[in-house]
Amino acid sequence: MSEDRAWGWVAHLRAGGTTPWSAWRDEAAPAGRVLPGAQQLELLRRLNEAGSPSEALVERVLVADLPGRGRPELPLLGADGGDYGPVAVDPGELGAPELLRPATTLLAEDLAADHARAPKPRRAWRRPRRLPYRLAGDPWVASAARAVLRPANSGRVLVLGGPLEALLADVWAHRCLSGSGARRWSRWLQKSVRLDALPRGADTLGAARRLAALVGRDRVTVVLDPALVPGLLRLPPVERPSGTAIDLARRTGPALASRVGDRAGAVLRETLLPRVGPVGEPPVGVPDRHAAWLADQADRQRDGLLADGYPVLGDPDRLGERAGGPVPAADETLRLALRLLLTAKGES
Repeated sequence: MSEDRAWGWVAHLRAGGTTPWSAWRDEAAPAGRVLPGAQQLELLRRLNEAGSPSEALVERVLVADLPGRGRPELPLLGADGGDYGPVAVDPGELGAPELLRPATTLLAEDLAADHARAPKPRRAWRRPRRLPYRLAGDPWVASAARAVLRPANSGRVLVLGGPLEALLADVWAHRCLSGSGARRWSRWLQKSVRLDALPRGADTLGAARRLAALVGRDRVTVVLDPALVPGLLRLPPVERPSGTAIDLARRTGPALASRVGDRAGAVLRETLLPRVGPVGEPPVGVPDRHAAWLADQADRQRDGLLADGYPVLGDPDRLGERAGGPVPAADETLRLALRLLLTAKGES
């Protein structure tokens, strides 16, 4: 075993090969001063399996940075190296989270480049529809509504709610798409379970009570079904991305923020999500091990809203409904990242 074997594998991967490192035996002369790391090389092998990356993408992969708190760049197991530094590994044994680190760096570069060259749209002025309320509650639905409506600066408030599982997914998605990073779904949800409390945005009852203390209970309306909102044709329909798409945005956000600053959230929404497109998956759901906690919180919300006497548009008994999908898996997120890298401008 020698470093020449490693350079042989690099040449194989550069040519589009897919043979795993553990099965590689041929040697080649060095093609650079330093061997690429195991994470970059295995990511390139996965890209070769998934499609046909361009020469430019191949070279970008081989020098991609590794953001986050994972392991440093790792040498190949079996290639000659020193006695110091990171422990050598078989690239085939690296998990998806390690491979997502260079993948999200590359994806952030693509998104930043798309954002820089995209023409600034010239929007024709139009008078926005006037909403005779202020909006509070579900941040995902409220953001979609504010994009096409102009909430009034009045003392009347709509608190946007709905099934609690969907609310929790909306709040997590909203934070992941801020561009500043967020905990993975399981850890983020576990905090609420541990504290036995709902996060702001998912606590419809808490929002209604806070606002009632400011403007009066008779000026607060709780909306569990947006189609029943008076004074409007209808709140706009809201599309919710899959848990996998949101997980990829969560992982990409910090690398993107280092390139576009506080525009990262907008780039994730305006560039990443349209590129993902419909993937046929529901939003993320609450794991079954937390089903009893979720049902208890939904009951508390329903009982409190009815006891306080707020006008409620929609059926409070639906707060416990469940329609979410599985917890995002890193392997699925990696597959999505590979697809986006291969279909970026200049790759398809």
